[in-house]
Amino acid sequence: MTDEKSYEVLRFLSTIPDPRIDRCKRYSLESILFTSLVAMLCGADSAHEIVDFADGNENWIKNYVELPDGIPSHDTISRVFSLIDKNIFCRMFTEWTQFLKKSTEREHKVIAIDGKTLCGSLGSDLKGMAHMLHAWSVENGLCLGQQAVKDKSNEVTAMLPLLKMLDLKGCIVTADAIHSHKGTARAIIEQGGDYVLPIKDNEKTFKEEIETLFQDAFKNGFRGIDADEYETLGRGHGRIEYRKYWMIDAEELPAAKEWMGLRSVGFCVRERTIKGKTTKEEAYFAASLELDAKLFSGVVQDHWQVENKLHWVVDVTFREDKQRYKDKTMAQNLSCLRKIAFNILKKDPRKSSLKSKRLRAASSLVYREEILKNYL
Repeated sequence: MTDEKSYEVLRFLSTIPDPRIDRCKRYSLESILFTSLVAMLCGADSAHEIVDFADGNENWIKNYVELPDGIPSHDTISRVFSLIDKNIFCRMFTEWTQFLKKSTEREHKVIAIDGKTLCGSLGSDLKGMAHMLHAWSVENGLCLGQQAVKDKSNEVTAMLPLLKMLDLKGCIVTADAIHSHKGTARAIIEQGGDYVLPIKDNEKTFKEEIETLFQDAFKNGFRGIDADEYETLGRGHGRIEYRKYWMIDAEELPAAKEWMGLRSVGFCVRERTIKGKTTKEEAYFAASLELDAKLFSGVVQDHWQVENKLHWVVDVTFREDKQRYKDKTMAQNLSCLRKIAFNILKKDPRKSSLKSKRLRAASSLVYREEILKNYL
């Protein structure tokens, strides 16, 4: 039935505990997970579409897993994904991604962390939609890990478990302001990483300290102050965007004693002109980096990749926000499986879109088996 090329696939899937009682195990968990993953690689986005794909590829699937009773129904697939422990699934996914990471020539590696609401996950209890917290590797273009949370307000409690699952050595971590507090900074530093975190009104006292520091620096022309600055100008699509960045040594700030690893604070001014209308934004940051405004500017801009290259892509290519789920656990587990498929397709070096790769996987057994062998 199976051969050497299926070993890594089955080894990974077998680490997820089966939540069902024995008399309810007509189909093995391994066969359901494998079938669902391959179907997602080939264009399926829902339980119904997984079954449609599997019905047409049953003989091929049996080369990898046992299906003595044929293909499971979409109700069976939905029920299984609603029972799997979402936190265990997320942890196993995060551990697996460590094997996918490749070396990079860039000295600094950025991990951007941001949350995403699963819009179709209201569920039968009508108590709000499910939410996921994602970690995005800028250099590798991969989703490194994710953590399920009850709702967006609980992102803070999910941050530390997600950080603990990641290898942060030599990395710079960025996140939304909701995660900018002392506990996050401590966790990142203790795991060998660095941080660049936006400081807003949730850390009001600290923000006022940074604001005062920069106001004094501008007033005195930065005389006698250890600082660095950098600016960028971008044009395109009828838009002009000017950004300027400053960094100042933070050792004299009172907060330096409370924020582990704090070495500098940053200030960014963004001016965007579209059709003659200019808007201006200002933002303050806490960083564990030495003064390097060019690096600081890159990290701040890199943070938005998690929105543009992960969240937007899974919505467009995998139609994540279009799916409807019976409960939140099912939504979160299928979201995790979706990121596995996303990473496998992203890892394939072919110069084509994820949509094209899914079509190729559906139509070419050679390509499908190649990506399973190489990336699982």
